[in-house]
Amino acid sequence: MYFSVEHSLERLAVFASYTECDGCEDAELTRQLIDGLLMSGVHVELLLLNSKEHSSCRLPAHPHLTIKTLRASSVWLAVPELKRYMQSHPGEIVLAVDDQYIQAASMANLLSGLRGNVAGLMHNTNWGTSHSGVTPRLRSGLMRLLYGYTSGVITESADTGRTLELMCRLPKARIKMLAQPCRQDVAISGCIELLTEWQCCGVCSVNSGRYLSA
Repeated sequence: MYFSVEHSLERLAVFASYTECDGCEDAELTRQLIDGLLMSGVHVELLLLNSKEHSSCRLPAHPHLTIKTLRASSVWLAVPELKRYMQSHPGEIVLAVDDQYIQAASMANLLSGLRGNVAGLMHNTNWGTSHSGVTPRLRSGLMRLLYGYTSGVITESADTGRTLELMCRLPKARIKMLAQPCRQDVAISGCIELLTEWQCCGVCSVNSGRYLSA
């Protein structure tokens, strides 16, 4: 049972990894997130990569759920499609789940002329795997740039929040930790409240001047 939350969040896109393999904890968390959003009346468009590990997505049919398979088979190759998506859905929140997806969505937003509104959700801190072969200094600089073009990042632990603050130099006001992340009803309600706030305040609106502090 999910708490009823008064919100104006009517729809959003979720850019995330999703597979049906046994023991995929991140996929289970993503499924719970999508289930909670749907039960709260939010229309969800799930953006999936075109790869074998994502071809087995079998989420239950729901009138508020649309599954869109991108042509790209990897996160970074999806940037051009995400850019076009944001240009055709200006201001709509794209919730990117975990590091690579957040950075790719933010890059697409930047290339779109900041037409999108990217929020991040961190399940884990798999830092350093996003740009193999890239020097730590360059990787850190790229992370600071791209995370700076998000409306904010939701984390499930204080440690993750502190890591984001140090590595990406995000202001504390744009790093939100979920209260009681082990309680899915509370966590989903918290997510919706934050996404509604970020949608309404327009942190990532087409007004690029809002990014100057990033």
